[in-house]
Amino acid sequence: MRIDLGSQFSEKYIFLVCLIGSSLLFSACTFVEDRSHEDVLIVDAAESKVDTNKNTEPSKPNPVRIQEYYVQANDTLGTIAAKTMGSQDLYLRLASFNKIDVKKPLHIGQRLLIPPRNYQPSQRQVTISPLKRPNNIATNEPDYSEMNKLIADNKFNQAIDWAISQPALNNLPNLQEILVSATTSQVMIERSKQNYAEALFLINGLLDNHRFAVRPKNDLITLRSELLSEQAAFQAQQKLKANNYSEAYDDLLIAYKANSTYITQIDSFIGSRSQVTEHMHQEALKLYHNQQLDKALSIWDKILAIKPQDDLALVYKDRVIHLKKKLKDL
Repeated sequence: MRIDLGSQFSEKYIFLVCLIGSSLLFSACTFVEDRSHEDVLIVDAAESKVDTNKNTEPSKPNPVRIQEYYVQANDTLGTIAAKTMGSQDLYLRLASFNKIDVKKPLHIGQRLLIPPRNYQPSQRQVTISPLKRPNNIATNEPDYSEMNKLIADNKFNQAIDWAISQPALNNLPNLQEILVSATTSQVMIERSKQNYAEALFLINGLLDNHRFAVRPKNDLITLRSELLSEQAAFQAQQKLKANNYSEAYDDLLIAYKANSTYITQIDSFIGSRSQVTEHMHQEALKLYHNQQLDKALSIWDKILAIKPQDDLALVYKDRVIHLKKKLKDL
C-alpha cells in the first residue's frame, strides 16, 4: 500500500491554516465589535468636554427697561404707583427704588423712576425710556422776593394778592405754603378786631377758587373751623349780655361742633359755657324736684352736648334713668 505523504501533509497544512484563520477571524470580529462600542463612548465624552470648555463666560442678564414719571399737581406716591405700577400698595417699593422719604412731600416736576414688576436689585444694566415731560408742568419757581418783602412789612393782603395772581399757583406747593402763612397772619389781624366774617370770606375764597396741595388745603380748612368756632362763641357772648340763654346755647353748640379741640381752650367760650350751663342746671333741678323727669333729662343731655364731662349732669342723668326704671317696674 502506497502512502502519499505529500498529500497528507498538504491536507493537514490546509486544515491547520483554516483552523488558525477561523480563530483569528473570530477574535478579530469580537475585537472590532468591542472597540466599536468603546469608540462611541469615548467620542461622546470628548464632545461633552469640549462643549463645556467652549462656553466659559457667564450669560449676561437682559437689560431692565425703566420708565420715567414727572410729578404733577396733587400727585402722591400712592396715586403714582397706581397709575404706573398697577396698584397704590406698591408705593413703598416706588419710594425705596427712588430713595425717597415717604414722609416728605413730592415736588411738581420731580422725576421718578418706575421699576417694572420683575425688577431685581441684582440687575445692574438699566436702560431708561424717558416719558415726555408734560407741557403744563411748571418746574421753575417764581422769584418770591417781592412777596417775602410784603410779608416782612406786614402787608399780608398785598402778599396774598401777589400769590393768587401767579398763573402757576395750583402747581406750586411752595408758593401755596407761603400763601397760607400770609393768610394766617392776616386772619390773626381780623380776629383781633372780631372781623370774623371778613376772615372767613378770605379763606372761603381761596378754597373755592384755587386747587391746593393736601397740606396747605388742610391748614386752611383747620383755620376756617377755628374761625367758625370763635365767631359762634363771640355771638354767644353778645346773646348773654341780653340774658338770652337759649340762643346763647345754640351758638355755643355751633362753636363746639365746629372745632371742639380748639374752642375748649378759648377763655371766651369757657366763660360763656359756664354761665349757660349753670342756668340750665337750675332749670333742670326744678323739673327734677317736680318729678318732670323727661324734661329734666332733656336739659342735662343738652348740657352734655357742649360739655361732655359735666359731673352734675352725668350724676343726675344716671339718677333719672334709674328712677324711671324703678317707676316702670312698679
